Amino acid sequence: MTGGLTLLATPRQGAAQEAAGTARRLRASLSCEESSCDMDRYRSRVPWVSWVDDGQEADVLVTLTSQADPAGGNEYRLDFTSPLEPDHGDDQLFFRSSSTDTEEDEFEGVVTVLGIGLARYASMAGYREFVALRSPRAPGIEADERIVAPEEVDDRWNLWVFNVGGSTRLIGTETRNTRRFSGNFSANRTTPTWKLSFSGRGNVNIQEIERSDGSIFESDERDWMVNMGVTYALAKHWSLDFSSLTAKLPRYNQEFRADLTPGIEFSLFPYEEATRRSITLRYTVAVTYRKYQERTIYNETEETPWEQALQLRATMRQPWGDGSLTGTASHVLGDLDKHNFSLRGRVSFRLVRGLRFNVGGDVAWVTDQVYLSARGVTDEEALLRLRTRGSDFNTGLNFGFSYQFGSIYNNTVNNRFPRVGGGSVDMGGGF
Repeated sequence: MTGGLTLLATPRQGAAQEAAGTARRLRASLSCEESSCDMDRYRSRVPWVSWVDDGQEADVLVTLTSQADPAGGNEYRLDFTSPLEPDHGDDQLFFRSSSTDTEEDEFEGVVTVLGIGLARYASMAGYREFVALRSPRAPGIEADERIVAPEEVDDRWNLWVFNVGGSTRLIGTETRNTRRFSGNFSANRTTPTWKLSFSGRGNVNIQEIERSDGSIFESDERDWMVNMGVTYALAKHWSLDFSSLTAKLPRYNQEFRADLTPGIEFSLFPYEEATRRSITLRYTVAVTYRKYQERTIYNETEETPWEQALQLRATMRQPWGDGSLTGTASHVLGDLDKHNFSLRGRVSFRLVRGLRFNVGGDVAWVTDQVYLSARGVTDEEALLRLRTRGSDFNTGLNFGFSYQFGSIYNNTVNNRFPRVGGGSVDMGGGF
């Protein structure tokens, strides 16, 4: 094995003399929603616990969350909750990967932290206490102590991270030809006090489609966007932000657009807890210059409106499940009739043993689409999503459930003939 740390649990001496069943393996349940969370790999690398599928049968619940690191890696947070120590609270352990780590390096690091966290709880179930841990919630231990300051490293890039990319896609049939070209770039620098970000993208989408009468519909759409953002950590629960945007957005009838948006945000919980729970309130004021491709429904060819917005967002990830709720209200200053109210949410949780339910939805009342063209939108433009049609009300709803039953143990890993996808049959087809 390369990298990482292998932890081997040894039964306590004298356990053989104890009553049968007194010393047993720790039963653990891991909860993670990331698409890269491969449960079989974790079970195979930490085989000295009994992995169970149902959290209600576990001695310790592990919740794994992650967020992107501005340096190009990822920060993983593992929260350990156990009825073995109901008064102790949660243990929290962290692993941060670097931008140069391979997928295997990143996995090894998470497995090491997972094994260390489970080791202490394993000793309570009859295994020798071979690892000593200090809870990150102990007095004098601050979350920021795990952050590397710029002066602590010799970095010729001064914490700046750059990305440049592009793609081309060519699609052709007898009745349709599409050529798409895109490019993007970004530059980011993050410290505990400042967060700087610059990004841009550009797209060219050329289509030629033959109608049923033999005529050809042609479109040549080109759009681009450049963003800039500066965030300052004003206090433990407060942040200031200033962002700007310049763009060409033909789908929204805008030949040129420029925004300047200052804002302030309050976080009910410290920002360090954002991967597990967060409640934030954000207020912004924006001035926007728009030059339109076509005269709008308000008889404007260009304008500079001011807008203000208020957003309340709550997220939570717990052993029982996770969810989020976001409410946003905005309007054009001096004209409440031009407003936008939206509410969107999602929740996924366990109802009873083995039964999981999830539901999500959104609703919006929109009357601030000042950019809509007075000419209207043709059917071709609407179907190909080349132009946006006005809508005063938007809504969506999705829900589902899953039920799992049978053996609660799942320690054996067999990688032969892995099943990929949902079992659908490929019937072929074109574009």
